[in-house]
Amino acid sequence: MECFICQAKSTKLDPTGDHQRLACPECGEYKISNTALDLMKKNKLRFNVDIARDWLRRHQGSGEIPLINDIIAGNLV
Repeated sequence: MECFICQAKSTKLDPTGDHQRLACPECGEYKISNTALDLMKKNKLRFNVDIARDWLRRHQGSGEIPLINDIIAGNLV
């Protein structure tokens, strides 16, 4: 599977809700909501890799796996 942010080969992990969960060797582990994925696909949007990785870095290590929802995704393109 490819990372939704940088397209690096990533490992898809078991989701625990209405999202996809990935472990990317470049971006780290994160979740992305199915709503955000649908929005991105429908509008043919791609993440800005630097902005998205910066957001992930700020939210990783908080005890919870960062979740990119549709609102956050709009800020990371």
